[in-house]
Amino acid sequence: MDEIQQLIDINNRASAFEYLKNADKRAMHQIAYRLIYKGVEDDDFIAKITSCPLTEIKELRSYLSFEDAMIELGLSEKSLRRYIRRGLIMHNGKIPRYAVGIMKDPVFCFLMQWEYQENKLKNQIEEERIEEIRDEILELEEQFEGKFEEMFGHLTEGEILLLDDGDDIRHWKDLIEELREVDDKKRE
Repeated sequence: MDEIQQLIDINNRASAFEYLKNADKRAMHQIAYRLIYKGVEDDDFIAKITSCPLTEIKELRSYLSFEDAMIELGLSEKSLRRYIRRGLIMHNGKIPRYAVGIMKDPVFCFLMQWEYQENKLKNQIEEERIEEIRDEILELEEQFEGKFEEMFGHLTEGEILLLDDGDDIRHWKDLIEELREVDDKKRE
């Protein structure tokens, strides 16, 4: 939202230059977040290619408490826990500052979650995945106080996505379908 306001405020050369300078800085920070996430240890290297001060790079390696990460990202406890299940990095109850930075960009956030899920699926045996799916379904049934089919089974895909919790409900539907596919394979 802040970026939209900055775009609205462009009315001359100076304000356009300021917007571009800020956009460039955000992009360089995103690259720094990504490099740290991918395991690049050389802070001098990251500082050189991103033009971020070395002190900022070192700060990105610090950790936030769960509560501070919630505030920084503007998320509820439930939403932050969902992101952690889907791949947001957490060490000893704390979240790396670079991971919080990644979460602020939808593309990098999606990429982090996708890579986490890919690695998890590669290393997970079928029984573990089935147990994980069942746990998530139970959690969603508790959250929505009912079974998917009874509450949302009659809705189309488009209708589900229009609901306030549409992403969660869609995920719930995907879990049920995945569990059915696994059960069908076992029967064959």
